[in-house]
Amino acid sequence: MRYAPHKLVMKPINPAYFNALICLALLSGCSTATVDDTPVTVAPPPRPAVVAPPAPAPEPVRNIDEWRDWPAQQGNWTYSQDTIGSIARFIAPNGVVQAMLRCEEADATVFVSLAGTSNASASMELRTTSGRNSFATRPAPGGETFVYATIPARDSMLDNIAYSRGKFLIAVDGVNALSLPAWPETGRVIEDCR
Repeated sequence: MRYAPHKLVMKPINPAYFNALICLALLSGCSTATVDDTPVTVAPPPRPAVVAPPAPAPEPVRNIDEWRDWPAQQGNWTYSQDTIGSIARFIAPNGVVQAMLRCEEADATVFVSLAGTSNASASMELRTTSGRNSFATRPAPGGETFVYATIPARDSMLDNIAYSRGKFLIAVDGVNALSLPAWPETGRVIEDCR
């Protein structure tokens, strides 16, 4: 016999199967379970324990003898002049002045200042790629939080700062030591005093 797609022939359904399907459909609608309309209270999830963040690790104490391996402090030197002389300020990225070299032309003196406070007997150590020297410090007048050392304008240590390769170090007992980039602004202040 040939297949004719336009003629569909349906087989009759066995009445026993048909009756079984009808019974199942009717029985599925019957249920003896009752619906409880009372709201279900769910306990809130437990709150996570509040844990304080760990304290930041203290900055490791750096060996000052290895200052050449330290990265140079981030920031910029600026140069300006006023009626007293010239000044180079090292300003950190947050806008805070960290160090200064100031020329007082009348006295032919350079003041090297570092931000911070220290005791009266502290000394400032300057290190460059060609030498190092220590100087007595004083607190800045007027309640400023700087410690400074006075250096005669012809002192060879100032030449060492001006010609230091890449950076130089300013360290004061009890105050942070800074490895600062040796930029032309510092040499310009030194030359202004001579």
